[in-house]
Amino acid sequence: MSLENFGCTISDQDEHPSLVQSVLSALRGGVAFQCLREFGLEYRHIQIIDLDALLDALADAACAFHLECLKLYGCQIDSQSIGKLAEHLAQDKFPALKHLNVGMSFTIADAGIVALCNGLLSAPCTRLASLDLSGTLMDHLGMATLGDVIRARRLTRLETLQLTHNVNMTDKSVFILAGAIQQTMNALPRLRTMMMSGLRKVTGVAVGVLVTTIIHNCPQIELVDMGGVSNRAGRDSLIQMLCTLNYKGTVRL
Repeated sequence: MSLENFGCTISDQDEHPSLVQSVLSALRGGVAFQCLREFGLEYRHIQIIDLDALLDALADAACAFHLECLKLYGCQIDSQSIGKLAEHLAQDKFPALKHLNVGMSFTIADAGIVALCNGLLSAPCTRLASLDLSGTLMDHLGMATLGDVIRARRLTRLETLQLTHNVNMTDKSVFILAGAIQQTMNALPRLRTMMMSGLRKVTGVAVGVLVTTIIHNCPQIELVDMGGVSNRAGRDSLIQMLCTLNYKGTVRL
């Protein structure tokens, strides 16, 4: 038997240690997961030692060369685990990876985002079509390193970028992102969807700058979700600006 997709959601009531050990044994055995294309694990309190072991086993498994989707949604990854993942990316252990999701991991702060982005910068090649960094604690330092990845044109295949509900992000972070996109020709030529709703500390001014930058510099953009602009005047001015630009896509405010 071989699997192309594996995913599991572990609740607080599950006996997750035995499940983790079973998955580890299967990965290390190399039989059940030899054709694996997608690996997903959703659990908010998985032990870090187990997560590190899973990442190591996955990187060393025969399926790593073919893995296209890695979803660690809500796994509460700490700096050690995100560093482990970054190391595997830098070593090109997942050369076919197209979708990376570490969203809703509220333990990932700027240092973790910096480590992950440095892994992407060090990788021989990146094929990411979607990147989910939503629900983290990233701020301007993490965004500056993500900006470096964009400026290095390591995300030219990216179609979807998720940065929603990053509660620490401020206008400074948004301006850094806009600057990286504007300063690099064809930095995100395939970007279709930018999701950045729920940024409570970001003002309408910064939203306007970013939306304008994306529309002008991302030719394939279809949806920009910046929901959460609470100031009516800010929304009105953004709507007027979009009418002036004659943008045919969708912007959510």
